[in-house]
Amino acid sequence: SGITLSKDGDIFATGVTTTGSLVSNGAISGTTGTFSGAVSGTTGTFTGDLDVAEDIRHIGDTDTRLRFETDTITARTAGSERFRIA
Repeated sequence: SGITLSKDGDIFATGVTTTGSLVSNGAISGTTGTFSGAVSGTTGTFTGDLDVAEDIRHIGDTDTRLRFETDTITARTAGSERFRIA
């Protein structure tokens, strides 16, 4: 049925859909995932690709960003382009 209980009490399940909150006292891991809303933490490590739709913004200064466009990367400060790689 897709549910496994390990000898030390861990539960593993496949095909589970939740409609409420998930609270964990430890790490949550998986092979794929989608987040819709704020995701926060102190550090992060990516072992594969990191897909960004358009911009990486600085939290304390939101008009400072790296922007990814078709075959172009730009660095912006004070809302203006400062550097372009084409």
